Amino acid sequence: MKADGSFDRAGIMSAAAAAAKKHQLQYGSTWAVAMSVSLKAAWQLAKSHRPAVAH
Repeated sequence: MKADGSFDRAGIMSAAAAAAKKHQLQYGSTWAVAMSVSLKAAWQLAKSHRPAVAH
């Protein structure tokens, strides 16, 4: 989350890519599946932090 309340998309993508690597190693999934799972989780986490930062 940036100071102006917008999402840090580069940060979300970086976190998702790191999580996808771990997911792929642990579960042996394809990169596409690992990124899908990781991006969903990263966005969910970012969105859950937004109300706390906005107020």
